[in-house]
Amino acid sequence: MKTIVEKRPDIVFFLKLFVMVSPDAKTVKSIACSNSLAVLEDAYEHKTVPDKDCPSKEVDNNMDFAEANGISAAPAIIFPDGSIQLGYTDAAALEKSIDQAVERARGGQKQGAAK
Repeated sequence: MKTIVEKRPDIVFFLKLFVMVSPDAKTVKSIACSNSLAVLEDAYEHKTVPDKDCPSKEVDNNMDFAEANGISAAPAIIFPDGSIQLGYTDAAALEKSIDQAVERARGGQKQGAAK
């Protein structure tokens, strides 16, 4: 994602935290309560993250969303046209998939074309 964002300022990723296998539920809750990209990155680098708890239902709501939408693996990418890709893909393939989904969402209209 970082590679794509650095290259393409027109692409934005919104991260939704949910529990699969790793990190564990306590770590995911700490990440959500910290509201920190640095804590998220530390967790995925298997570094210790500060134990933090808060009354947020964010993770529970994200788990409900994942279940309702058939998301059963991480990472999961939801594209602008609503299609979902489960699992890892390299930056070049992901960027291509994003561009294709944007085109589909626009009804096949090319960027910059008259509306």
